[in-house]
Amino acid sequence: MTTTTGTQRIDDGREALAKYKVLVEHLPAVVYTAELGTEGNWLYVSPKLEEILGWTPEEWMAHEAPWTSSVHPDDRERAIAEEAVAAEAGTEDRMLTSEYRMFTRDGRLVWIRDESTIVHDEDGTPLCLQGVMYDISASKRALEERDFHARLLASISDAVIAYDRDDTVTAWNRAAESLYGWTAEEAIGNPLPASIRREPSTVIPAWDPFVEAMHGWRGRDAVTDKDGYGLTVEMKCVPLLDADGNDRGWVRVDREVAEA
Repeated sequence: MTTTTGTQRIDDGREALAKYKVLVEHLPAVVYTAELGTEGNWLYVSPKLEEILGWTPEEWMAHEAPWTSSVHPDDRERAIAEEAVAAEAGTEDRMLTSEYRMFTRDGRLVWIRDESTIVHDEDGTPLCLQGVMYDISASKRALEERDFHARLLASISDAVIAYDRDDTVTAWNRAAESLYGWTAEEAIGNPLPASIRREPSTVIPAWDPFVEAMHGWRGRDAVTDKDGYGLTVEMKCVPLLDADGNDRGWVRVDREVAEA
């Protein structure tokens, strides 16, 4: 019969703790434990903090107010209020998720996603926060860039239409709605309307060095809008490439012109 000695239990505990420490320190996020409130002490911060914010854990925990002085002033009050609401909820299993900007030690601005839970004692009194902080700056920049391009596309006065190689519409800006009468909701995901569908061989060609360099085509032709009204439209059409340079469809820019 094999028995577990006290020494063996201690050794097993140390081994488990060491494995847990290795796991925590290799997570792509800052793992932390902190007292509640802006005046609370930081009890533990993982080494990933130095990579994301430029502070060593020792420097961070020795600072009088590391988090308060690092969070962007425009986001600070909201983040504090969200923590207070979570603390008042009184449930330990509730996940508090907050996104805010922080200044790194060298002055750079990063976006942080903070996910934490509040630890309570046996009486339900909130004791501290345990959580992780992720650097989401890259995804925020990608989202901002996407929104910028969407706003830019919406502001262009020419009709901009994108469609796949099977002629399924993937983009349809406001100018396309005004010119042709179909809304974006009606157009996107459906075949390019037959009355405006054109190929290089069916239009009166016009030479354009940019379009030619892009292996596209440019021309003029008569088309019909949603209500059957005839229009004379000049079209520029160039291939739509993905990030790897593969052809995934076409982008067409249309403008109504006077009949020739």
